[in-house]
Amino acid sequence: MTSSVAWPIALIVVARLFRPFISSIFSDRGFSFEGFGAQIKIEERKASQPEVSGLPGNEFSDPKVKLPRTLAIEEQEKKIRDVIEKIPSAEVIDIAINALAMEQLDKHFALTYIDIFGSQMVLLQRINERGSSIEFSEGEDFFNEVKSRYHEFSDWNVEQYLGFLTHRNLLHIDKTIQLTPFGKDFIHFVVRFGLRTDKAL
Repeated sequence: MTSSVAWPIALIVVARLFRPFISSIFSDRGFSFEGFGAQIKIEERKASQPEVSGLPGNEFSDPKVKLPRTLAIEEQEKKIRDVIEKIPSAEVIDIAINALAMEQLDKHFALTYIDIFGSQMVLLQRINERGSSIEFSEGEDFFNEVKSRYHEFSDWNVEQYLGFLTHRNLLHIDKTIQLTPFGKDFIHFVVRFGLRTDKAL
């Protein structure tokens, strides 16, 4: 692909990368950052999770939208342009696609972190430590232990409990419960942003 075509794509990705930081996603959903960890503002939580499935799509904003212009923005744009112009044109597309993939997954993981229960994070870590797979019966035993500790799960079953993790592509279930590549990257995301793992429920 020619550099004339690669350039607009690279700039679209850069624009997406300069959207509000991950921290703003947390703050909109009742979280705040203190130091390197996310603190929960809401003390009580009901045992409910949104029924959202799949990974983020690839929708782009209308390219005809008028871009904001200030002297500060122009100065920052020049710095970004100087960096991009040093990248060989043959590598621009690969770098742009990689940057967009990382940006989409970070947002997906941020929203997942907000809605995930603390015990579900413990389960993900346990499966990871066991070589990325456990028997389904072990998952049932884990859920029953959680259910005995938290009355909020009194009317839940193991399928409901694991459903959020499968809908968010963190787990795959057949005869065993398997940590997916997205599940592994979610664990890395939590570590990378220094997020708390001792969440409610």
